[in-house]
Amino acid sequence: MQEALGGIIYGFALGLLFHYLISSTDDHSMELLLTIGVPTAGYAFAEVLHVSGPLAMVVSGIMIGNWTRFIGFSKVSEEHLDHFWELVDEFLNGVLFLLIGMSMLLFDFHEEDFILMAFAIPLVLAARYLSVALSYVGFKRYRAYNSWSTKILTWGGLRGGLALAMALSIPSGIWVIQDKLIDVKEIVLVMTYAVVVFSILVQGSTITPMIEKAKIEQKEIDASDS
Repeated sequence: MQEALGGIIYGFALGLLFHYLISSTDDHSMELLLTIGVPTAGYAFAEVLHVSGPLAMVVSGIMIGNWTRFIGFSKVSEEHLDHFWELVDEFLNGVLFLLIGMSMLLFDFHEEDFILMAFAIPLVLAARYLSVALSYVGFKRYRAYNSWSTKILTWGGLRGGLALAMALSIPSGIWVIQDKLIDVKEIVLVMTYAVVVFSILVQGSTITPMIEKAKIEQKEIDASDS
């Protein structure tokens, strides 16, 4: 908890710092270099502070992508940065999935691993549904929502690069259960990989029909209101 909370606070401070630095220059090359400095130097310093690097990068990335983007960047810089980071994102995601795939090849799978994989998928979906549903309890007081909203936000919670990166960053730790040596990192990696593969192959391929049904219902709601 301390590492996660520290990562969020550090990411917020890092976002503020780089927002100021980016906003203070009009040089396109410098702006690009500064955006590279956030995930590289920023992540390295997070390790020194013993806070969550992935969470810090998510927070600072959200700030720069949704705040600095519209204040600190020119239109030309925006286009250059979009092309650059789109390419980097595709490349690094491919490398990440390759690394996790190679790691999985080294695992010695047992029957218990497949049980954990089958258990992880509904557990993650249930946790996401609860978090979304509880949020809607408060928001429903102020506006009406489509009945498909909760379903789409639950089923559309695709997981990929960040989940795998956080699983790979977990240090190895050995548990002794019934005279068996169990690596905690291996358990987390197996469960994470199952959730990611399921979300991409199953959830990703079935979310579009749900959205289409939600659009139809929303049109009926708008027609009845008018």
